[in-house]
Amino acid sequence: MFGVPSRSIPAALIQLYTAFFISGSMHSLGDYMIGREYIGVSFWFFFLQPFAITFEELVKLAVQRLELYDHCEEGTGTLHARVLLTVNATSAVGVTVRRMIGYAWVVWWLTATAPLLIDPAMQAGLDREPMFPRSSYGLQ
Repeated sequence: MFGVPSRSIPAALIQLYTAFFISGSMHSLGDYMIGREYIGVSFWFFFLQPFAITFEELVKLAVQRLELYDHCEEGTGTLHARVLLTVNATSAVGVTVRRMIGYAWVVWWLTATAPLLIDPAMQAGLDREPMFPRSSYGLQ
């Protein structure tokens, strides 16, 4: 792809940014359902996601390079950076703490960026009426 060796960090970055660009573009077409003035507003949500993932992976790599971690775990990480906590990562405590930090980061990031995806639909009033008035699940 573009003369970049597969399974390299540049290849992973190209795939990451391309996937979110395509997803954002497709969702932008769906914005038309809300109204013409909303075309492209959801693109920004998808545009920002790969930057957050890149930032996360760079933080992981920086911490690893600073030797704050005991050892590297194979097979994880979007951009091939491996993350372990100062607590022994194979212990239940290390795995739990690592997961909690990851979950906290994801919750924070989605809380910060989800309004870019949801607010335009709410401003258009799509949250005021049931989308499916006759649901097979009885939900409205």
